[in-house]
Formats: sequence, structure tokens, C-alpha cells
Amino acid sequence: MSRGRAWACRLAIASWIAAGAAVPKLPAQAASPIRWGADAEGGVPYQFQDPRDPTRIIGFEVDIIEAIAGRLGRPAQFVQNQWDGLIPGLQAGNYDLVISGIEITADRAGVVGFSRPYYVTWEQLVVRGDDSRIAALDDCRGRNVGTLKVSLAERILQGASLKI
Repeated sequence: MSRGRAWACRLAIASWIAAGAAVPKLPAQAASPIRWGADAEGGVPYQFQDPRDPTRIIGFEVDIIEAIAGRLGRPAQFVQNQWDGLIPGLQAGNYDLVISGIEITADRAGVVGFSRPYYVTWEQLVVRGDDSRIAALDDCRGRNVGTLKVSLAERILQGASLKI
């Protein structure tokens, strides 16, 4: 099956699951794990190491993928990857899908297939509670600002010509 047809099949299955429809019978090889890529290093509340058992990954995206895998009658298998390498890892076939708060952008939509969004958020500045000097993006000028590589936040910060 071509990569494009495989993605179309995955998206159709995700749509059936989201709509609560009955999932069609899958071929015998369907018992193989659904390998999903994510970055559990700092992925709270999406996916992160269980503080009581660091070998276990928990979070609401784990719940989502386990529900999808359960509906398909397949086990879910987590594959750790750095956040900025998730889409390249998907393109390389290191896993079947990514579920890690990936923002939908035009350039990303040109190379991977996205499901309907399951979580809506917006970019926001986070500063120490006792620091009242920063209330807006312009207040960050001349300061070092941290964010994830290749994220929408990084693009916004670069567009504002801020030091990252």
C-alpha cells in the first residue's frame, strides 16, 4: 500500500473512531502494535513519565492513543523522539503516527496528514510569578526566551526578532 493510501486509511479510521462509528474488520496483521511517536520529556499534560513509575508513560494523549488502539483491537507502542524530530521520524517510518501537540501549519500540512484537532490552545508567555516586568511579547526584547525548536512559538519569536 502506498504511503498516501496508508495515511488515507489511518485518517478514515480516526474519523470513524471520532464519530463513534463501528470500526470495520481489519486484516490479520492488524494485531501488530500501533507505533506512536511523542516526546515525553516535558510533555505534561500530553504525555510524560509517571512519577511513581518512570518506565510508564501517562497523560491525556496516552489515553487518546490507547482508546484508538483499543477500538482497533491493537496494542499501542510508544516511541520516544525529541519534539523537533517527530515529523521527520514519521516521514522516515519510525512510527505510524505522532500524537504530541503538533501545531497544524501550512508547511506541515503539506508533508503529513492531520486528524481533526482534539485540543485547542494558543500561544502564551509564562514567567515567574514574582516577575512583573514581562506582560507582553514586546517586554521580551533584550531578554533570552526559551521555547521548543520548530514550534509555532519559535516562529513567532523569530518573527518578532527576539533572542531564543
